Amino acid sequence: MTIATKIAQQMNCKMGGALRKVETGLQNAMFIGIDCFHDIVNRRKSVAGFVSSINQELTQWFSQCIFQESGQELVNGLKTCLEAALKLWCKHNQFLLQAIIVYRDGVGNAQLQALMDHEVPQIESSLKSVYPKDSGYINCKVQIV
Repeated sequence: MTIATKIAQQMNCKMGGALRKVETGLQNAMFIGIDCFHDIVNRRKSVAGFVSSINQELTQWFSQCIFQESGQELVNGLKTCLEAALKLWCKHNQFLLQAIIVYRDGVGNAQLQALMDHEVPQIESSLKSVYPKDSGYINCKVQIV
C-alpha cells in the first residue's frame, strides 16, 4: 500500500497536482528565494538561483538560473527573473500582489547595504515594468529576509 501511495503521489505531481499546500496567513503574497553557488575548486562562473511562487497556495513555482562572474554574490539579472515571475503570477491570478517576501541567502552583514542598493532597485523596476502605473503596484510591499 505504501508503494502504491507513493506512485500515486508522483503521478499527481507530474500531472500538475499539488502534493502539499502551505497556509501562510498572507493574502496575495509572492515568495522568492535567491542564493548563489560559487565553484571554489575550478574557479568557474558563479550561478545565482531564483525561485518564486506563482500561486497563492504555494504549489506552483517558477525558477531560473543566472551565470555570473566567479565569486559574485549580488545578482545582476534579478530584474529579468522577477519580470518573468510577475508575468506568470498575472497569468495565474486575477489579483495584484500585496506583498513580495524575498528570502536571500549567502549575504553577510557587511554586504547588506550593497544588496539593498543593488537588488532592491531591480525589484522596484520590475514592478514598474510589469504593472501599469494605475494598477496599484505601488501598494505592494517588499520584504527581504
